[in-house]
Amino acid sequence: SELNGRGRSDMSIKTSTFPNSMKAPGYPRKCSYCSSKTEYYDASEFGRHLRVAHSTKEGGSFVCKYGENGVCPHFPPEGVADYDYEAHLRKFHTVADIALRPESGEKTTVSEMERGSFTIHSSVVNLASALADPGKTRAESAVFFSRHWGENYTPNQMVPPSDHLRAIAAPTLLAQLERNLKTYKKFAHTKRTLKKQRAQAIEDERADVDDLPKFLVSDSFDLSSCSSFDALFIRPPEGGKDPLGSVKQIVRSPRSTNPFEEEEKEEKKGKKKSTGKNPFEEESADKPSSSSSTRNPFDGPEWRDRRELQTRLETMHDAVDARLASRLRAKSDAFWRIVNSYGSLQTDIAEARERIGTIRGCLKVAARSICERTERLRRLYERREEKRKMLAKLHDMSCLRDAQTAVQSLLAQGLYSQALDCIETGREVVDAELAGVVAFRHLSPQLIELQSVIGRMMKEELATLIQREFGSRTDEPGVILHEGELLSVMLGLAQLRSFSFIAMLKNEIGETTKTIVRQTCKTVIVEKGDVSMLENMGEAVRSLAYNDWLELLAAVQNALHGFALRIETLQTAVVDVLDRVWKDGFPDAEEESNRHSPTPASVDEEDDDSDLDEPQGSSAPSSSCPAPSGPSPSSAVLPVDIRTLPQLRKALQRLREYATECAHARVARLMHARDLGDESGKNPAGAPNVEKIEILGRVVDEYLKRGEEQGWSRGRMLESAVEKTRIEYVERFHRKRKQVVCEVLDRELWRPADIPPAIQEMCMIFDRGEEKMVEGGDAGALSSLDNMDSLSLPGSAAPSLVGESTTLTIREERFVVVASALLTVTGLHEHLSHARSLPMMGARILMRTIELLKAFNSRTCQLILGAGALQLVGLKTISVKNLALASRSLQLVSHFIPVLEREFGRILGESDAPQLRYFQKVRTDYSDHVNEIVTKLISVIEHHTSNCLATWSVGGAPPSLAMQTLCKQLGKFHAGVHGIMPDEQIKGLFSCVHANVCRLLRDRFVVLKISPQDVLAYGIVCEDFGFYTRAVKAMPGCETLEMGSMAEVLA
Repeated sequence: SELNGRGRSDMSIKTSTFPNSMKAPGYPRKCSYCSSKTEYYDASEFGRHLRVAHSTKEGGSFVCKYGENGVCPHFPPEGVADYDYEAHLRKFHTVADIALRPESGEKTTVSEMERGSFTIHSSVVNLASALADPGKTRAESAVFFSRHWGENYTPNQMVPPSDHLRAIAAPTLLAQLERNLKTYKKFAHTKRTLKKQRAQAIEDERADVDDLPKFLVSDSFDLSSCSSFDALFIRPPEGGKDPLGSVKQIVRSPRSTNPFEEEEKEEKKGKKKSTGKNPFEEESADKPSSSSSTRNPFDGPEWRDRRELQTRLETMHDAVDARLASRLRAKSDAFWRIVNSYGSLQTDIAEARERIGTIRGCLKVAARSICERTERLRRLYERREEKRKMLAKLHDMSCLRDAQTAVQSLLAQGLYSQALDCIETGREVVDAELAGVVAFRHLSPQLIELQSVIGRMMKEELATLIQREFGSRTDEPGVILHEGELLSVMLGLAQLRSFSFIAMLKNEIGETTKTIVRQTCKTVIVEKGDVSMLENMGEAVRSLAYNDWLELLAAVQNALHGFALRIETLQTAVVDVLDRVWKDGFPDAEEESNRHSPTPASVDEEDDDSDLDEPQGSSAPSSSCPAPSGPSPSSAVLPVDIRTLPQLRKALQRLREYATECAHARVARLMHARDLGDESGKNPAGAPNVEKIEILGRVVDEYLKRGEEQGWSRGRMLESAVEKTRIEYVERFHRKRKQVVCEVLDRELWRPADIPPAIQEMCMIFDRGEEKMVEGGDAGALSSLDNMDSLSLPGSAAPSLVGESTTLTIREERFVVVASALLTVTGLHEHLSHARSLPMMGARILMRTIELLKAFNSRTCQLILGAGALQLVGLKTISVKNLALASRSLQLVSHFIPVLEREFGRILGESDAPQLRYFQKVRTDYSDHVNEIVTKLISVIEHHTSNCLATWSVGGAPPSLAMQTLCKQLGKFHAGVHGIMPDEQIKGLFSCVHANVCRLLRDRFVVLKISPQDVLAYGIVCEDFGFYTRAVKAMPGCETLEMGSMAEVLA
């Protein structure tokens, strides 16, 4: 950089000495927008200044900012490339005569630009404003784009002669050039010298790396290793490379950096510079000694001469010392700068330590004056609070000392309400404030015992009245026989704040509901069923015919509806009495919440019904639809933890609602008991079907509508039970279908199955999307699955052959498939039929359909592609015919996926419509597995093809034995897929096979070096290839296959 700067300054000096006739026009000049008044003597120097100071680079574009306010009036705002930016500088800024005014034709000098006077040219507009000038016509604006404009475009102009320049004759110019020639030669020589010095410096830096032997400066250098020892002490063989012979001279004589001084010295001495021959490279290294040439090669390696080795090592040591000294001299300034900065750093660290000490002292003073005082105040406040709490507990203990005596005196006077208040207050104090006092550990149980004695009599009386009332039978619905007595007892318990009788009512309602269901079931069983089975009520209910069971369900619902009406009458009467007693209204809830209930009862209701036990040995419900033992009414409907009178009123208003919930729960348990029998197979009427499920839904809906007519809420428990029954039916149906398909797949021998007429008709109906249910519902479907011999399942006596009886025709497309594929299609059609019959189960049936599709797809690929059929059914190998049958079976099932997607789209609502995307994913999986099977087929024939062509050679009479074997293998392959796969797919397979054969033939031609120039060999090859093409085209389905010629194969 120093040389470059010096060179530029020298050139500037030399240029300034040029006469005025040799200077560029308009130069030297100054920058009009910089504060510095540096003069620039040529356009290139001024252009460099503009690039550095008056331009920015945004991305890959340059933006010129040479103008007022940093905006160039002639430059596009989006920027230009580097080449266009140079053109812009030459056109608008670096040329001296660009300031011609179009109006006056005068030239703007630099002095005028420096003054910065405002002219009409100072305001600049953009292109849009110039084109939208209202003062111009449209023709004038259009002329603006009449040419192709650009940065390099400059209109041709006639430069007028200047009055300030006199005319110069040619001899005068030549004389001036002769005078300047010597100066120019000296400048050119200086330039060449600087370039040589720069190249020599680069060479010296490179020599510092390469002049020492590599193994001496390596990190792995170790004399104990054989390679390092031999390289250092053993003389290399004659003609070999010497590891120590590449040392170059590093110590050079000091050289002047002034090229002019070197020039003068050379002229004085009259001789050239030294060649810089390396003195380390001795002639003895190039010329082997006579002793080495005559020595015996069996005497072992020859050692280096001790003096020669010492001389070389000393020379290398001196060279390294010289380099280290030069490097230290070059870096001495940096070293002392680091030393000085280290000293200043130590000073700064000392000052920082003093400041930290001052800050720590201030923090200690603040901790003593603020924190310790605050901590002392906090400890005093905590001690005061502890003493206050202790005083309050002592007051409570003094009051509780005579609690039992006070309660007994109040009971003797008949003041039950005051006695209960005293007991409740004492319990609160003992439990909340005196929990750890040993002297009062027995007080709380004693108070509880006194509390239970006070309310025992009224509770016993209320229990007797309730049992008597609920156990009686009336002809008129909604009549209460012991209304007066019940109301008086309940009102007394409410006055004593003993609200636990709500729990008693709740328990009695539940037990009465169970009793009503049990008695109604016994009555219907005696009329319709076997009397001997009354000992086991669950088995007796499950033994009824389906119509009788529906009558039983209707009778149970009628009896429970009448009981709910009686509970509603009792509820209305009790609430009216409470409203009449407290005419002023109930107390505020917050005030009453301070009076806790004596024993907020929490009765654990027994929901188990010993008469409706699950049948032993029944199968557990499906994991995909867990079935609880039976629904039970929610405890939130009728809470028993009542503490205030408003809560009591709300609880009494929910008695009828709780009775309805209990009724729904018992009906749901009855339905669940029937479902368990159906699943376990102990129901003589058989498993339910779609029609039975629909009838059950109608019966339950009629019962719920009767409650809605009374103004009752519909409730979700019974509807959930019906939905659960439907779900269990769908899951059971799907589980059986999936199990049958999987079992048949595991026993599949992968032979073509016979197509019964019923299966053909079902597939045609399925393909058209008609809503035709399988006759007989679920029973018909099971019969089709039970009659598996008609589908040529594994184990049938007569094997099936490919023919008319094994072909399934759908839309003029023929399918030859295995029996498991037919069973899968049948199961898919049954799933769709059930979705149409049970549209509310459409989303669940859709997911089960997807599951069946995935099960068939994955299991088929496991058995065929994964070779699982070899272990399960004992196949010797997975043949081409097996692969073709698997492919067509998957294609048959995949054919019905769009039909399922369309039909389920009509059944599902808008909320469940996104689930249709699963069909696209399953269809993609089927296509992928079909492609994998096709790839497997191609790989099988490619294996045989490569084996046959590997032994193919030119010789003998055509066709050759290898080509005959190849055609025989292709024939076997075609026989395996013909009749199973359509002709289009066979043609596609053989097209891939032919491409592979052509590739192998080309490779074989390269190995055998066969070319069209070899007429005899090429003719034999053409005969073999013709035999191959004729054999392939003779196969059915391959007549129109494009085989090509031998020339096309070689191309």
